[in-house]
Amino acid sequence: MPSPPPPPPPPSGITSIQALNDYLASRSTPTSPTITSITPLTGGTANFVFRLTTTTTTTASDSASGSGTFSKIVKHAEPYIAASSYGNRIPFPVQRMEFEVAALRAVGGLMPPLRDGGCVSVPEVLEYDAPEKVLVMSDGGATTLKAAYESLDTQRVRRIGEELGRWLARLHYSTKETQIGEGGNEVGKRMYRWAYAHLGDVAEKFGLDVGFCRYVDEKYGSLLLAAADDVCVCHGDFWPGNVLLDDGCDDGDGGLTVVDWE
Repeated sequence: MPSPPPPPPPPSGITSIQALNDYLASRSTPTSPTITSITPLTGGTANFVFRLTTTTTTTASDSASGSGTFSKIVKHAEPYIAASSYGNRIPFPVQRMEFEVAALRAVGGLMPPLRDGGCVSVPEVLEYDAPEKVLVMSDGGATTLKAAYESLDTQRVRRIGEELGRWLARLHYSTKETQIGEGGNEVGKRMYRWAYAHLGDVAEKFGLDVGFCRYVDEKYGSLLLAAADDVCVCHGDFWPGNVLLDDGCDDGDGGLTVVDWE
């Protein structure tokens, strides 16, 4: 009887709690905050994302630094889609992380949160390790708008919708002369082009009209790559799953953070 195949080797890189803990330990200093928990976050597919909780104790001589428990988000990119299985990795260029960092810094600098009836913001970049593709940013909250939608009352849903609409208008108006990265987000363009390019493959699998799907790809999918990039900055994946809710806004209605800018 042939022996069973050996188990696949563990993934390399900063792809687990232990790997992230080791990475952070290698960069710690005597004044670094104490790590109290590392929690992998689900919901996304492209990257390895963790919520990092730390505690900081303030001494009498350093009272300005603040103390207490703090939550941050750590996002790491490997050269493949994180959700793809071992042995069938789907390549995904790590340059996506550079674009996200540039986008967060550009948009965050141009559009500080408004306090007139709500607050919408983007995560703050706290630290970025470019060689290791590790991004540390502020935590916008543990609940997405998608997850919270059914439990919100109608009036709050209306307020959130109005606030997000005003924020999108500000984004598009404020970034007419903003260029993020050299050549724009080519990785992102290829990713959202994927659905059009492979529409015919799905149709063929289910016995649908392949020719029509090829037409849709040629007619409309091609526009995605041909479209000019000098109009304004667009998020590209703006939906309730990429909007986080938090209770830290001064208006008492909770803050909104727009995430996933790669």
